[in-house]
Amino acid sequence: MGERKKASTKKLRRPWRAGQKRVVEFGEWLCEEVLRAVPHRHFVFSIPKILRRYFLYDRKLLSELSRCAWETLKEFFQQAVPEKDAVPGAIIAIHSFGDFLGWHPHLHILCTDGCFSGSGMFCVAPLFALKHLEEIFRHKVFKMLLSKGKIIQDSVDPPALRFKVQKLTCRHGSML
Repeated sequence: MGERKKASTKKLRRPWRAGQKRVVEFGEWLCEEVLRAVPHRHFVFSIPKILRRYFLYDRKLLSELSRCAWETLKEFFQQAVPEKDAVPGAIIAIHSFGDFLGWHPHLHILCTDGCFSGSGMFCVAPLFALKHLEEIFRHKVFKMLLSKGKIIQDSVDPPALRFKVQKLTCRHGSML
């Protein structure tokens, strides 16, 4: 099994800034109790500027956006892995601001690089193109916004809007 990295509190300056200790403790808890010693990927899901205003005025949509991203990853990885009843693992963080503190809702997701079977075995997913992942995410977000009454069927052209899914890689080749 791979060695897990532990968040170190020794390198942080004291006195603690508000919330800094809580963040370090949360990271340690994740490493010790939640994360398994399997490969992980870091994804960033974002939405086009024209749709961001809906999330600005109705913050409950941010949790729905998170659900859309989770369902997208789950569906995508289940198609990529041959095991029946396979499920990926993920941690999703909702960020509402980007550079210069402008309103920019997006999601950072730490996801297993494959799925766990019902028996607990882990199956690594093959490499894939992000374009298909973006298409699934776009469809789910539009379906959600339509169901919430935020947009109407012909108000926007979904293929013309640019959704972005990025896979961020670690310098050492793995996240853990």
